[in-house]
Order: sequence, then structure tokens, then C-alpha cells
Amino acid sequence: MHPSDKAAANCQSAVAMAMGKVVNQELRQFGKCMKSGLQAGTITDTASLESCVEELKTDPTGKIAKAKGRVSTALARRCADVDLATSFPGACG
Repeated sequence: MHPSDKAAANCQSAVAMAMGKVVNQELRQFGKCMKSGLQAGTITDTASLESCVEELKTDPTGKIAKAKGRVSTALARRCADVDLATSFPGACG
């Protein structure tokens, strides 16, 4: 294995793990919002469930932002010498 391949693999692994934490935090926060809304009776249809999706965007607890910060940290620490366009091909956003 070429050293750059190992570096790219380590970079990909670190970013994938950090992104997994972002998704887990989003799912956790959505689940809490949904459970709370259903128990309180404020979620009665898909339109009112949308408020939980909107809550993810505002991130009132800051936990999603913290998890996203870990992605940036992983990129800085593990991907400094890696061509990101090659390691993560495709369009994002």
C-alpha cells in the first residue's frame, strides 16, 4: 500500500466516523422533539411534525454544531496531506 493511500484511508475513516456522530445527534434531537410533541399533543399531522425538522436547522442545544465541529477537527488532523477531491469525489451540498 502506498503511503498516500494509507493517509487517504485514515482521513476517510476519521471523517466517516465524525459524520456518523453528526447524523446520530440529528436523529437523537429529532426523536426527542417528536416524542415531546406527540406526548404534548402539539404534533398532530405532518405539517406540525415539520417543526422538528426546523429545530434541527436551528440547533437550540448546540449539540449538532459541536458534532459538526468534530468533522472539521478530523479534516484538519487527519486530512492535511490528503487530496480531498480525490478522497471524497462527487458533489456535496
